[in-house]
Amino acid sequence: MTSVKTELPVHRTNNPLSPPPKSPAVQIAAQSPGEAKAATDRQAFRELDRNADGQLSRLEMGVGALRTGFGIRGAWDAKDRLDTNGDRRTSFQEFSGTTTAQRIGAGLGETRTNLAGQLDLALPPGATESPHLRERVLDRAAKFEQQARDMARAQGDPNSPLGRLRGGLGENFAPDANIELHGIASHFGPETLQARVRDRAGAEHTFVRDGQGAWVERPDLQALHAAGRIPSSEPGMANGVIPTATYGVATVGANGRVDVRVPDVSNFSHQPRANPFNVGDTVQVIESTGNARVANAGQPYVADDRVSFGRIAGTDGRGNWTVELTNADGTVRTGADGKPETRTLTDAQLREANNPTVLRNGSTIYDATYDRNDPAQRRMIADFHRTPEAQELERTRPGPNASAAERAAWERRAIDVADTYLDRRIQYPMSETELGDLRTQRTTAQTQLAETDRQIAEARTRGDSTTALEAQRAQQQQSVRDLDAQIQPAERYYDMDRNGANIGAYAENGLGQCRHQAIGMQTLLQELGVDARMTRGAANTGAGNYRGEHMWIEATLSDGNHMLVDPTWSSTGDERPGSLETPYRGDLRRIESSGDTLGDYRRHLASLRARDGTRIDADERTGTIAVA
Repeated sequence: MTSVKTELPVHRTNNPLSPPPKSPAVQIAAQSPGEAKAATDRQAFRELDRNADGQLSRLEMGVGALRTGFGIRGAWDAKDRLDTNGDRRTSFQEFSGTTTAQRIGAGLGETRTNLAGQLDLALPPGATESPHLRERVLDRAAKFEQQARDMARAQGDPNSPLGRLRGGLGENFAPDANIELHGIASHFGPETLQARVRDRAGAEHTFVRDGQGAWVERPDLQALHAAGRIPSSEPGMANGVIPTATYGVATVGANGRVDVRVPDVSNFSHQPRANPFNVGDTVQVIESTGNARVANAGQPYVADDRVSFGRIAGTDGRGNWTVELTNADGTVRTGADGKPETRTLTDAQLREANNPTVLRNGSTIYDATYDRNDPAQRRMIADFHRTPEAQELERTRPGPNASAAERAAWERRAIDVADTYLDRRIQYPMSETELGDLRTQRTTAQTQLAETDRQIAEARTRGDSTTALEAQRAQQQQSVRDLDAQIQPAERYYDMDRNGANIGAYAENGLGQCRHQAIGMQTLLQELGVDARMTRGAANTGAGNYRGEHMWIEATLSDGNHMLVDPTWSSTGDERPGSLETPYRGDLRRIESSGDTLGDYRRHLASLRARDGTRIDADERTGTIAVA
């Protein structure tokens, strides 16, 4: 993995929007009203201008609107009014020409009193892999603050969450002890809200709630918290610096007072799922078939494992989950004894079978690399965003207060738009045998063209007419050009296939196999903010005879539903993106090999990761990646 050492945009002394050496409040007090407004404008603009390019994009305006809960759509509408020259970007001059009231009306006022607003200012630019993932963290912060305040107001009721916690603490805890609620960007529901209380001796204890809402003590999470580590039993990948995934702390007093603050988030890094795992979620379960894998071309494929589907029925709050397996119609599957078939999964098993994959700068998958700073990838993303379908997607992107169903409906459209784009941009290449045949044809055509050129030269020497020969030459020359048009992209493809290339280069060249189409889909869905999971398995005939290895994408929507996305097969018209469960339950043409999926893509699973605070890069964490 490569890294580029840069400095925070706000610290660049040659940036005209950089703050003066003194704090803005001190300097404003010493200036005239006009100078004070200009300084305030610079500060407010700089906070919104994430990439420090001197222009505010619709996305930057939308992220800014989350600070006040105004809503992205409202901010975009207001932005159109601020954009006086109609170039779809707001310059500092346009911004400074507005009043504070106008900015507050656009959801961009300078007052940030809520947790999400404070967190937005404190989070490093590269805390998440994309602005859309950052929005998820801010959304969690807003919900956490509301939940904490609601719990504090109700704690006088002994049956309320905090009432039950206080009532169960025992004599070793003072009845009026403060309770610290910590908002954790965990993948697992019980870990997302952790209560910490000190006993009479000063020792701190950590509690989470199980699937029934009862509080259970988690000494393991307390030990991790005390050591400055991520308080999660399964954080995934992390680098060597001290990480954090805590985005908010609410201290609740026995008198109902609530103090909310943002902790130190300088090393915050998270790749959040659309929703953490909770009771009621539909999940995948990896099961062994008890067979040895058999994958011989033209013969029946025998899998050593299979993917089943189930619904989370409960959790003990200690990292163990009870999953009831389900039938195709969603009903609970029962065994011979008539009882529900259940499986017990750990946090790690749940994460490995269900978490999305997130590519980072420097990620390499087979012969394709991912790097948001690579010119070819930037051109591919820009080309996608220029399509009318992608522009319509951005215009209709749900705001922060949208329901899960509204978000999922948008995500389905986004998947279809990305799938249609890849159908046009990456076609399956010819085989090397076919390429060799075309090269032979081109050699023959070039020989014929050279012979015609010789004949034309002799005819001119004799003074004979060359009209017929010139016409023949034009046809032969066009034949060579047509062959070149097929051969050159194929030659470039096989050169990239041998030596590796950025996924954007494959899209520009227009050729790629299933893995390149799937990696291209992963890249686009990650850009759009849709949870996607790279998957590997067997491609078979309809009768189940093995054809070869295959790669596709599984998407998890905000409403918990799963979608199968296979840009290779959808380009043939066989199927468009649809429910993941339908083909997985009975279609023999595509069978996931979970061992291969994890073997090849485990390192790309979404995780709670740390970033090196001494190096700032908006797109990549630095440091050595190792399993936490």
